[in-house]
Amino acid sequence: MGHRWFDLKRTGKATEVLSQISYKQPWSAHQLLYPIPPDEIIWGNQLSQNAGYN
Repeated sequence: MGHRWFDLKRTGKATEVLSQISYKQPWSAHQLLYPIPPDEIIWGNQLSQNAGYN
């Protein structure tokens, strides 16, 4: 991943562009978020894992 990934996320065009790339299929919106590290979830009682990474 490079600058383009962050540009697509920042402009809100990531799903539109990446869903058209054949080797990125199947595309899911949960791929726009990174998983939260387990240690952060343990220490932050209000945190829950991002969808798709359970």
